[in-house]
Amino acid sequence: KGGEPYVMQTWPNKFNAKLKKEYTLHKYPLNPDPEHFEPEALEDFKHIALKLFRQPENENPPLWLGSMKYEHELPMYEGTGSQLMALLRLRPDVREQLRILKILEPDGFLCKFTRGKEEGEKPFHMDLGRSYALYTKQGWEKMACVKPVVQFDWEAERHLPEGEIPYYPEDDAAVISFPVDMEWVSGPAYLWTWRAAAVIWSGAVFTVGLSSLIHAWADWRENGLLTDILLHVANTCLVLVIVSVIAFGLYADNQAMSYCIVPWLQNVERTMIIPFYGPADCDLFQRFSLACTLSQILTIQLNAWILGETIQNRKNCQINGAWKWLWNHSGFGFCPLNLIHSLLLLWGLSALQMVVPALCTLAYRSPFTASTDIDYSEELSRPIGRQSYKQKFGFFLSGSLTEGVTLMALAAGMKYTGAVSLSYPLAMIKRIKTQQMGFRIRNTPEDVWEQTEHGWQFRCMKELQKLNHVQFKRVTFILVFKYACQMNVQVTLFILKGAIHNKVFNYFAAVGEL
Repeated sequence: KGGEPYVMQTWPNKFNAKLKKEYTLHKYPLNPDPEHFEPEALEDFKHIALKLFRQPENENPPLWLGSMKYEHELPMYEGTGSQLMALLRLRPDVREQLRILKILEPDGFLCKFTRGKEEGEKPFHMDLGRSYALYTKQGWEKMACVKPVVQFDWEAERHLPEGEIPYYPEDDAAVISFPVDMEWVSGPAYLWTWRAAAVIWSGAVFTVGLSSLIHAWADWRENGLLTDILLHVANTCLVLVIVSVIAFGLYADNQAMSYCIVPWLQNVERTMIIPFYGPADCDLFQRFSLACTLSQILTIQLNAWILGETIQNRKNCQINGAWKWLWNHSGFGFCPLNLIHSLLLLWGLSALQMVVPALCTLAYRSPFTASTDIDYSEELSRPIGRQSYKQKFGFFLSGSLTEGVTLMALAAGMKYTGAVSLSYPLAMIKRIKTQQMGFRIRNTPEDVWEQTEHGWQFRCMKELQKLNHVQFKRVTFILVFKYACQMNVQVTLFILKGAIHNKVFNYFAAVGEL
C-alpha cells in the first residue's frame, strides 16, 4: 500500500456462546476504541476478509470488534535486552517463575510453554540495546514472553507500583556466568603470541648464523688452543640463547593463555584433557601444556643448531658419501640433492611454520594495535564476502583476532594457547547448530538487529571452513614439513654419524634422538 508492504496477522476462532461471554463485542462500523482498533487497519482487514471469502463489498459486513481483559498477577520485568539477560543469569528464582529452561547466549532464552494438554519449548531472542517487557503470557497458551515495551504498553495496562529488583541473588551457585566471546580478549593474547614467535624464530636464525660463522672462523684460524676456547665460548653462548628463548616462550605462552582461558572454559564443555590421562585440573594441565611448549620451542632451536653444524661440516666426505650411498641404494635409485641442500630446503619448509601465519595475520591487523585498538563488529551482521565470509584468498588470510591468536600460537609452538584452536571453534559450531543462530536482520525503522534462524546452516559451514583452514596449516607445517621430513633427516644423519665413528651402534642415544 503506497509502495510499502503490509503484513496482517490473523487466526480463526469459534464464534460461539463462550466467546460472546468472554469478549466485549461491538458490531462494525461501531469502533469504541480507535487507539487499539486503528480505523485504517480495520478497513484493510475488512477488504481482505471480504475478498478472501468472496463476499461483495457492503456497508454492513458481518464483522465484530472484540476485546477482553486478563488480570495478570505475575510480575513483568522491564529493561534493555542486556539488562534482562543479566537478570536471567543472576536470578534463578526469576528463571523458575518464568519457566525458562535455558539461557541462549548472548541474547535469548528457551522457555517451556503449555497449550492445553500440549507442552513444548520455544526460543526467544532480543536486541541487547532495545527496551523490552518480559512477562508470563496467559490465555490460549502459557509461557514466558518478551516484546518491545512500546508494544506491551499498547496492549496492556500497568496497575501496580513499579519497584527495583535486587541485583544480587542469595545463592551464588545458581548464577549463570556471562560467556565472554574469545574475540573480545584476543587482542592482548595476539600481541603475546607475536612477541613469542618473533623471539623464538629470531633465536633460531641467530643460532644458525652464529654456529656457521664461528666454525668458519675456526677453520680459517686452523686448529689450536684459541680455536678450542672459541668453540666452547660459542657453544656456551648458543646454549644461553636457547635457554633464554625457551624461558621467554614459556612466559609468553602463559600470558597469552591467561586472556583466553576464561572464554575457553565458559564456552567449551570438556576442557583440559590430557592424552592417555583424561580430565585434569588447571595446574596439572598448565604444567603439561607448558612442557609440550618447551619441547616445541626446543625442537625449533635444535633444528637450527643442527643446520648450522651441518653447514660447517659440509666438507665431511664420509657423511656426504654415506648420504649419497643411502639414496642410491634406496627405492629411489638416485640422489636428488646433496646433504647441505637437502637440509636447507627442509629447514626452509619448516620455517614456513612462522612465515605463513605471520603473513596471514599481518594482512588482517598489526600486533602493535591489536590490544588497544579493538573495534567491536557484530559477526552475524557482516555482509557476505568480508572477514569470515571471504571469497578471495580466504584460504590464507586471517579473518579475526581469534584466528590470529591460533595461527601465531602455531608459529611459535605454543601448545598451551594452542589448546583452544580446535575445541573452541567446535563449541561455536555446536552452539550455532543447537540454537539455530542464523543471521541478524536489521529493522530499519527502529534501527535494531533481530536474531533469526535463517542461514544457521550457512554459518555452520563457514565456521567449519575457517577451522579447516587453520588445521590444514597445522598438519602441513608441523606434521609433514617438520616431523615427517626435517626430523626424519636429522635422525638419519645421527645414525650415519654413529655408524661411521663408532664400532658398536649406540641404540640408547638413537632412542633419545627419536
